[in-house]
Amino acid sequence: FNDMIHLVYNSLLKKDSQLLLILQKRFKYGFIDEFQDTDWIQWGIFRKIFIESNEQNRVILIGDPKQSIYKFRNADINSYFKAKEEIIQNKGKIFNLEYNYRSIQPLVQNYNKIFNNNYNYFITDKIEYFSVESKSSKYEIKTNGKIKWQGVYFYKMTEGKNSEDYQKEFLNFMLNEILNLVNGNRFLIKKIEE
Repeated sequence: FNDMIHLVYNSLLKKDSQLLLILQKRFKYGFIDEFQDTDWIQWGIFRKIFIESNEQNRVILIGDPKQSIYKFRNADINSYFKAKEEIIQNKGKIFNLEYNYRSIQPLVQNYNKIFNNNYNYFITDKIEYFSVESKSSKYEIKTNGKIKWQGVYFYKMTEGKNSEDYQKEFLNFMLNEILNLVNGNRFLIKKIEE
């Protein structure tokens, strides 16, 4: 698979590339989802087809650098930043989503509180967090009355342990938490009947 990507890229770099002309003619519009997981060669292919098309072709890149998880597969977050710069230089527009349709309000509110506290949780200050509003109306939280559901919980590890003991403590905590969730001892996420 990697060879195919390199062969396409190298072919597009050739002067008067017939493949480039074919791709630019065939793909007038491109929607590239999960763009944060691309690498510089993939971006090079998309750039040739769409950005260097004398404004004949259009591309929409959809991605969130906070979700870039495929470095092991050569995904390069710097490709995302480079593409963003090139989009802006070419008079493209950047939009940030304002609504979350998947997560319930308490969870979204807690994420907004955590990530809007002026502490840089990310690997670079190029990654920004924009508060969103929950528009999810399909689910509700039912508690068992023993715990007030907050959406985000923190567990403080016992101090003074070695890494193996920390790992055991954390795994034990996770096991018990999963069992509590599965058995409905914490709360239930219930689909609202329509």
